[in-house]
Amino acid sequence: MKQIKTEDAIGAVLCHDITEIVRGVRKGARFRKGHIVKEEDIPVLLSLGKENLYVWENDETMMHENEAAEALCKLCQNDHMSTTEIKEGKK
Repeated sequence: MKQIKTEDAIGAVLCHDITEIVRGVRKGARFRKGHIVKEEDIPVLLSLGKENLYVWENDETMMHENEAAEALCKLCQNDHMSTTEIKEGKK
């Protein structure tokens, strides 16, 4: 992953969830890891205080945490286990 200025992130893939907190209303992911940043996302990200973002940098020597979670699940899963949606690098 690499850090870039939010204004330069159009088309980049987020490496992590970005949480939005509205006191007394909601707290949760406004953007999920894997989201491809669009032009209309930039003002929202900036309003959330995100002047820089960590985005996915394709590198053949690296494995994304979701891919790693999937590989580990296949190695470890047995009849007494069930899977869920991959979230935060866990399945």
